[in-house]
Amino acid sequence: RKTPLVSTLQESVGPISKYDPAAWDQAKFDINMSTFELALPGSLGKMETKYKEPAFRNYNTEFAKGLHAGTLEEPAIYKMCVRPMVDKVGRKTGEGVSEGVKASLVFYKFFMHACWALPECLHFTGRVFRGVKWAFPDPRNHDPEARFNPGSVLFWFEPK
Repeated sequence: RKTPLVSTLQESVGPISKYDPAAWDQAKFDINMSTFELALPGSLGKMETKYKEPAFRNYNTEFAKGLHAGTLEEPAIYKMCVRPMVDKVGRKTGEGVSEGVKASLVFYKFFMHACWALPECLHFTGRVFRGVKWAFPDPRNHDPEARFNPGSVLFWFEPK
């Protein structure tokens, strides 16, 4: 709740780029985003035609850029944001949530609002499977049907 919802992609990546400057490459970010921005109107038009959905015409371009930025490998924003989230030692400090988690949350909040703002034709309701090399709570007691009841809410600590 305390994490602000910023209005631009640049504002959303600002905190994580400052938190992890060694992983941030502004030049590569600018090149990737410039290329994406040139193609964006045509891409949204194709989506409108494919899904017969005029809402693509009005989709927030900053949100579209945010969804694209979350998939980049250079700079790998998703990796930069995940690192502080999975850092068991640094994730929480005596003062509360770490600066790395706070920096990540600004991008994550922007990214999630971009997802929620997608036209209805792209929303999914149903069963989701995610393959991981890990069994909860352990391999011998792994019974997802018994542990995760229909209608229950499951929170992943970081987006994947």
